[in-house]
Amino acid sequence: MPPTTYPLRPTRPTPWSPMTDAQWEALAAFVLPLRPRGGRPPRNSRRLWDGIFWVVSGRHPWHAMPAEFGKPDTASRTLRRLQRQGVLDRLLLAISPHPLANGDGLDGMAWRIVRAWRRVSRKASWAQLALAVRLGMQSALPCHPLDLPRPGLSGLIMKMSRLIPTLRPQTRIPFLRTLRKICLDCGGQYRNWRTR
Repeated sequence: MPPTTYPLRPTRPTPWSPMTDAQWEALAAFVLPLRPRGGRPPRNSRRLWDGIFWVVSGRHPWHAMPAEFGKPDTASRTLRRLQRQGVLDRLLLAISPHPLANGDGLDGMAWRIVRAWRRVSRKASWAQLALAVRLGMQSALPCHPLDLPRPGLSGLIMKMSRLIPTLRPQTRIPFLRTLRKICLDCGGQYRNWRTR
């Protein structure tokens, strides 16, 4: 049975270059079936995605995107929309070591995909952040993994709370302080992962 969680590992940075035909074909299978509601699709989706990857690979602001790739607002909205629809999560799964990964043709695009995922991670739900941690995608995380919410600690808290009636009075206070610290750690360091 495959492991449910993979060890965290950084993704090797690669310099930006335009996508090859094979890479675009593999990426298009994920991003083209979805069309914006109430708006026109971009004239040249491949050019738009080259622009998105140019911005996220170099850590540039959106307004620095060269005009040859299209409008920066369109690129930014496209990335946020696909994050809300779960497309970026499927791309993250496709480049991961998971047995269900189907990243054929996405070779050499792992850095771009994790950087795009990280760019919109401030709007990610807890489940999406947990997915990135479980897949071992350290470069996609917006902060150190210990600063993220850890809902798995709730089971430990429940087990520890059952021990309280069995403790001697002199050990009860230190035990409760430890239990309180674990409760605070469940939520992570909100400021660190929402503001970076």
